[in-house]
Amino acid sequence: MNGGEIMSKDLYGEGSYSARMKLPNAPSSITGFFLYQAPDYASEIDIEIYNDTSRKIMFSTYSGGSQTHTETIALPFGPTTGYHEYRFDYASGSINFYADGKLMKSWKDGLPSNSISSTPTPGIRAGSLARSRPRTSTSWSTASSTPARKSPAWRMAL
Repeated sequence: MNGGEIMSKDLYGEGSYSARMKLPNAPSSITGFFLYQAPDYASEIDIEIYNDTSRKIMFSTYSGGSQTHTETIALPFGPTTGYHEYRFDYASGSINFYADGKLMKSWKDGLPSNSISSTPTPGIRAGSLARSRPRTSTSWSTASSTPARKSPAWRMAL
């Protein structure tokens, strides 16, 4: 699998995470923006956007070693045609996902219960059919969160 990822060494907790990105038109690949805590599936909050003209976006959460939620829906815009803001607001009792300020999905259960570390910078996962050298362009990314003082913390990746 080809792709890239930028990961922060900082630790993150509850808060608001966003990135303004223009995705490549690279069918068979995705761009992900997520909080993650090892081992796999222990704790994770994902936004995964399809790098094509389908306008699909997938929101997922993992807690306690298993996937607790996942839903794929259509965006109200084409993610490869310009810059768009993707955001999630994470609190102990809720997670809200947004695209260009519009609430797309919300859950109140099955959420990670500990701090996460992460990187709000897009990561591309390319399948075998993706064009060579697809690029996600990021205008900016932000993380506004409660300091993560508990262990384990989460990693944030974009």
